[in-house]
Amino acid sequence: MISLRPYQTAAIAETRKRIAAGRKAPLLVSPTGSGKTVIEAEIVRLHLSHDLGHRVLMVAHRRELIGQIASTMLRMGMTDIGEIYPGAAYRRGARIQVASTQTLRARGLCPEATMLIFDEAHH
Repeated sequence: MISLRPYQTAAIAETRKRIAAGRKAPLLVSPTGSGKTVIEAEIVRLHLSHDLGHRVLMVAHRRELIGQIASTMLRMGMTDIGEIYPGAAYRRGARIQVASTQTLRARGLCPEATMLIFDEAHH
């Protein structure tokens, strides 16, 4: 399990506060090396813990990021993860889908999700 740093916990609390206040698309910005993937993973873990019907789609623009995100999720105890990129089998029932933008478009996929996270949203 990964221990969160105080500034990560604060970023998660602020993001959740904004979502609870009705914000539909909060943007979390943090410097290089600050553990953004860990922050994302904790937000996902908390979201999934509220309801067994919750599902998350995380979108990234590179295969390396998909692997990094999935591996961080695993280190944080989440195991129901599907990865969507060229050559990977689609695990339709996974509660967490980590996908490349390009593969979603090429396959015409839009996995069901109650939360959508764009990693490196500037892309």
